[in-house]
Amino acid sequence: MTDISILGGQLKEALAHLYDPIWLRSSPLLSVFGLQNEANPSQALRAVLEEAIEELRPVGAGNPDSRGWRNYHILYGRYVQQFTQVDIAKQLGISTRHLRRQQDEAIETLALNLQARFRLAERLSSAETSVADEHAEVKGQTMRREMGWLSNSLADEVAHLPTALAEAHALAQTLAYRHEVALDVPMLKQEDLEVAVPQTVLKEAVLAVLATAIKAVPRGRIRIRVAPAKDAVSLQIVGMPHGGQIVDFAHLDGVTTAGELLSVFGAKLEVAPKPGALSVDMTLPFIRVRQVLVIEDNLDTLQLWKRYVQGTRFRLIGVSDPQEALPKAIAVRPDVIVLDLMMPGIDGWELLGRLRNHPHTCTIPIIVCTVLPQEELALSLGASAFMRKPITRQAFRRELARQIGDAEPASPPEW
Repeated sequence: MTDISILGGQLKEALAHLYDPIWLRSSPLLSVFGLQNEANPSQALRAVLEEAIEELRPVGAGNPDSRGWRNYHILYGRYVQQFTQVDIAKQLGISTRHLRRQQDEAIETLALNLQARFRLAERLSSAETSVADEHAEVKGQTMRREMGWLSNSLADEVAHLPTALAEAHALAQTLAYRHEVALDVPMLKQEDLEVAVPQTVLKEAVLAVLATAIKAVPRGRIRIRVAPAKDAVSLQIVGMPHGGQIVDFAHLDGVTTAGELLSVFGAKLEVAPKPGALSVDMTLPFIRVRQVLVIEDNLDTLQLWKRYVQGTRFRLIGVSDPQEALPKAIAVRPDVIVLDLMMPGIDGWELLGRLRNHPHTCTIPIIVCTVLPQEELALSLGASAFMRKPITRQAFRRELARQIGDAEPASPPEW
C-alpha cells in the first residue's frame, strides 16, 4: 500500500463520520495532523477537513465540468452537505458507479494536498503502525461508539411503527421457518402511528428480539401485541414454546442489544422471563409533530430543507412569497420560523419586525438564515438564532431542535 493510499483510506473514513465527534476522537488522523492535544480534537479535525475541501474550490467561475470543479462539488456535496451518492450523481448527470470512481479520485486529490500541507511523506509509515494499534484498542469500544453515533446523527428521526414491524417480520420469516416457529404479527393500519425512535433503530431492535425469541422457542409460537398508553405505545413480544418444552434463556444477547439501542432514544425494554414463556415489553414514546414555517423565495433551497427534515418530527411548510408570510404564520402558528433576508417585495428586516411585533407571532422563535454576515444585527432585532448559508443537514436540524425542544409529551393517536 502506498503512502498516499494509506492517507486516502483514513480520509475516506473520517469524511464518512465528519459530524460524528465520538468517532473523530478515535481517528488516526488526529496524530497524523498533530491535533491530539487540541482542546476539542474532533472539532479541530473536522475544521481541517472542511478547510481542505474548500481549498479545492477553483478560483473564478471557470468550467463547471472541469475536474477541479467536479472534485470540489463531489466532496462538498457528499460530506459537508451530506447528500447521498444518488443525489450527487443526479446533479452531475452521471451514474452512481461513475460517481464512486470520481469520488475516489477527489479524495486522492484531497490526500495529496494534505500530504503537502502537513509534510506527511516521511511520517506516514510510522502512522500506519500506530493506526493498527489504535484500531485494536478501539475494537472493544465499538458498541459505545455506535451508540454515540446514533445519538448524534439520528436524534431527530422517527419511526412509522406499522412499517418497522412489517419489515422486521419479513426479515425474520426465514429464521422462523428454519426453527418451525409461527409468527403472529398484527397488521397495523394507523397512518400516523409514529414513535420517537429512528426507523432503522426500531426495526433492528424488533428484529433482534424476534431472532432471540425464535431460537428460544423452537417449534413454538411468537405473538406481538401493540397497545396505546398515555404518552407512548406498548409493544409486547411473547415467545411460547411448543408443548411442554422449557424456554431456552441461554442466549439473550439480542435482547440486551435491542435494549441498549432503544435506551439511546428514551425508549424502554423490559424482559419478563417466565417458566412458560419469554416476554419482552418495549415502551416507545410518541412523537409530537413540530411545524416549521420557512420563508424562502428560492424554491431549490426550500426543497433541500424539506429533504433535510424528511423522516423526522419536523413538518416543514414553505412560503416563497414574502407577502404571504405573516398571514401564513398567523394561520399556522408554527413552532419555529426560518426566515431568509434577501427576498423580493418585502425586505427581510422589515418582515422580521412585523413577525416580532404581531401579537400572534411575537413569541415564536425565529431563525434568520441568510448569506449575509449580519448575526449581531439579526439577534439585536429579535431573531432567536442566526445561521449563515450554506447550511448542512445536521446543523439545520440541530438548530431546529434547540429552538423547539421537547417540553411536552405527545398525545396518543386514536385507535
